[in-house]
Amino acid sequence: MTSESFYKLINEIIKYLYKLKIQTNEYICIIRYLNKGILFSWLSWLSKQIFYPQFYWYHRNGIEESSVLGIVNSFKSIIDAEFFLLQHSECSNLRIWVLNGWNDMNEYESGFFKHSSKIFFIPRLEIFRIHSSITFSLNINGKKDISEAIVFLQNLKFSFDFSEKLFVNIVTEEYFPNYNEWCYLLTKAIREINSGNIRKVVIARETKLILSNAISVSNFLLASQKVNYYCYHFMIAFSKNSGFISSTPERLYLRKNLQLFSEALAGTVVNDIDEVIAYERLKWLIKDKKNQYENLIVVNDICQQLKKISSNIFISKTKVVRLRDVQHLCRFINATLIKPSDSKCLSCLYPTAAICGSPRVPARNFLLKNEPFHRNWYGGIIGFISLSTSEFAIAIRCAQVNGSKVSLYSGAGIVNYSDPYQEWVEIENKIVCLKSLFDITM
Repeated sequence: MTSESFYKLINEIIKYLYKLKIQTNEYICIIRYLNKGILFSWLSWLSKQIFYPQFYWYHRNGIEESSVLGIVNSFKSIIDAEFFLLQHSECSNLRIWVLNGWNDMNEYESGFFKHSSKIFFIPRLEIFRIHSSITFSLNINGKKDISEAIVFLQNLKFSFDFSEKLFVNIVTEEYFPNYNEWCYLLTKAIREINSGNIRKVVIARETKLILSNAISVSNFLLASQKVNYYCYHFMIAFSKNSGFISSTPERLYLRKNLQLFSEALAGTVVNDIDEVIAYERLKWLIKDKKNQYENLIVVNDICQQLKKISSNIFISKTKVVRLRDVQHLCRFINATLIKPSDSKCLSCLYPTAAICGSPRVPARNFLLKNEPFHRNWYGGIIGFISLSTSEFAIAIRCAQVNGSKVSLYSGAGIVNYSDPYQEWVEIENKIVCLKSLFDITM
């Protein structure tokens, strides 16, 4: 795509809007198909625009990518969003984007953190790529919205090159909890497990960094996207230097009509660039009693929940997912839903034992009482719903960005076999994928 063809497309849509006649409350989506074979960074393009919020989603299989700008309509809950889609079934390709934080899913959380960690919205613009096919979708919410849509289009820019690089140093680093608090907390958790109140609990840590200068949210994600493979990469930016990113390997579920695909990703060992060493660690991971047990708890939890809403549940053999810095045990779980309801799927499946613990309620209560920070979007879900297809990833390997202040989040599944020191090493390994993108000068 050239600058000329880009602005030609924009002007053609503007002319169409000037002539468009719609009802006061009529919702429409204007779709245009871009030339195949366009190869450039849509994340780069997104970062050059003046409109916020900016949202970006890159599928871990590499064949899907969405760049999203602005908000046309928003919803208070996933149920409201689902109802809107059913009312507008003529817009079969319409996707409602969802960012639902850990705090919002926790009925015990306080009002401010609960409200601030959820967004359900229809964007003004979505540029969606699947393989080499790209669609340009502009959403219009009623007759009065046309003029705003025209102003929006007139202010879009044609730019695809990053002029900034991620050249920053870590000045200070602080942990919540610190190591001594971590050991105390894990000892307390293991005591709860041995008493029979819980089987597993996922305890997390916030790593607060102060950098040498403010960073761009989109540049941070781009740097991660270049090196962290087999990950969903997503971002929501509220300004150039403020937002949330994640490079997560973990899918909550993919729904295609009545078919649902989930997975149990739990059990971890460090990776290595040496193939022989990496393979030896893989073999250890597959045989390790603690990691196998931790993964099995997640499998059983997902399957028990799926029985409420589906049939024909299939569980794959144990596999190992190898990432840049760590390796995980994984078992894929497929099922046939009774009804294609995303609100029911989310209610049943989230939070899984891989991000919370098991049983769900006592594990969540333990975390609420004992974790010394608010998770916000860490451990939450990010994805989209539509009538035919929906998909959600779990927000792990993530960071909250606010200028030169960055919080990294990581967690470890604690069972009765857990050792506090080894779990501390594990959560350190899990944040390397993002922390290593900065130079350390402390």
